[in-house]
Amino acid sequence: MTDISTTNTKTVRRQTLAGVTVVLGLSILVLLFIWKKSDDERFREISRLRVQDVTAFSIKQFQDNYQPVENTLKIFSKWGAQGLLLTAKDNPLLPKLVPVIENMPQVSRFHLSRSDGSAYILQKDTSGWLTITKKKEESERWTLYSQDQKPLKTWREKSDYNPKTRPWYSGAVDSVAAGDIFWTSPYTFYHNGEYGVTAAISWRSKSGITVASFDVFLKDVFTAIVKNKPTANGQVFIIDGEGFPLCVTDNKPGEKPGSANILFSPDRKTIFPTIKAAIDRWVGLGRPQKEPFRVTIQDKIFWEEMVPLQNRDRAAQLYVGFIIPESDILEFEGAPVWEIVLLSVVIFITTLVLVFFLMRRHSRLLKKSSGEDELSPLGEETALMIIARGESDQIEFKATMRRNLATQKFGKEIELAWLKGVTAFMNTRGGTLFLGVGDDGQILGLETDAFENDDRCRLHFKNLLKQHIGLEQTRFVRFQVLNLSGMSVAVIRCRKADRPVFLKNKEDESFYIRSGPSSVKLSGSQTLKYLNDQ
Repeated sequence: MTDISTTNTKTVRRQTLAGVTVVLGLSILVLLFIWKKSDDERFREISRLRVQDVTAFSIKQFQDNYQPVENTLKIFSKWGAQGLLLTAKDNPLLPKLVPVIENMPQVSRFHLSRSDGSAYILQKDTSGWLTITKKKEESERWTLYSQDQKPLKTWREKSDYNPKTRPWYSGAVDSVAAGDIFWTSPYTFYHNGEYGVTAAISWRSKSGITVASFDVFLKDVFTAIVKNKPTANGQVFIIDGEGFPLCVTDNKPGEKPGSANILFSPDRKTIFPTIKAAIDRWVGLGRPQKEPFRVTIQDKIFWEEMVPLQNRDRAAQLYVGFIIPESDILEFEGAPVWEIVLLSVVIFITTLVLVFFLMRRHSRLLKKSSGEDELSPLGEETALMIIARGESDQIEFKATMRRNLATQKFGKEIELAWLKGVTAFMNTRGGTLFLGVGDDGQILGLETDAFENDDRCRLHFKNLLKQHIGLEQTRFVRFQVLNLSGMSVAVIRCRKADRPVFLKNKEDESFYIRSGPSSVKLSGSQTLKYLNDQ
């Protein structure tokens, strides 16, 4: 007999492969037409993709630079909740913090502030390390340490510094319930006048609220991005959500990437006209994000894109912007068309190979997509079509559900006969069992089973499944009653179970599998071997 599931799968594979071949073939023809008739459109698309590549790299640079800061703060919050970040005269925090901060060059300062006004600050110094300790209203205690953490000098200073007035403190306290990292908008650092952002996290304890934070220079992440600038004439910059420039590069055409001067918080009047025009254009377009757009500046064509660096609202957002002259990207224009065609052919063949292997690995998914899912309800036409093809290892017919046609009496042996098929299907590859169909495919109907209505038939099936197989297996079975040729036929669709299924009859439990169009009972040793081989 023909294996219907296998036949359908092969058909889907052939149809899918044919469809993919036609689509890819037409795509290549369309691309050849576009390359031949419209070079400008072709290179515009290349330009757009090139800008996207640059932005993806820059986002990765930002994430690689800032993710360690967030991870460390989350660890510190756990330490703090366990009382491991308490300060004392012997200063136990220094040996804990120094190894951590040494591995984060983007960090300039660490704060540990409490709601009672006390604070502990650690920052890098030219001589080594500097700690500032403040207890409520007392003056600050400053201690300078060498690189190997030996104390060099201690003194006291009066200061009106109050961490609770800093933007990162209030932001972190508001986020205390969620325990999330709070990132500030860019601002001027209190201790050195540098421009940057602060990441902070807070937690509650019996003594109140504690906030841990890191000051992070903007110039560090911007320098990392600008050093990897992809074109000599391109420009990279960072702005806030309102379009105010925070960091820009003054690259001159032809300069090597990374040789530019980096300007922080420049006056809009002093930045390069191309950057100013690009920012104005972006604001005028409604601040589009993650979508490159073409812009003409001073009669030259550029590609521009603005990408958010933080998942925050626009007022507290940072954007990295890219301006790349289209002429820089059109270096691809010199590539002969035949090379592009050859590359397309290679991609075409590779795609066909990948599609072939994917279809083999995901045959079940392909069957579902073709409408032949093992548990999907059958329509009358589909059921008649399957019956016409006859029995197979996934199709079985039984004349009745409970009546023995030889004795004209209800018999348990009749019920167990088709229940064997159900368990065999679930232990093998799934299948469909028709009740009310003769071995030759003739539709006999279930009228001889004398059910009052279809609901009684369904209830009888459910009770038998519960008694002989187990209701926990119902998720692998679908039961329906169809009207075929004017007679009622029960259809039981099964899919392969994720665990062995046994047929229970009084004290006995039997294990069945499908072998061709028959259900075969396995012995204990055969069952173990079969399950081990799966």
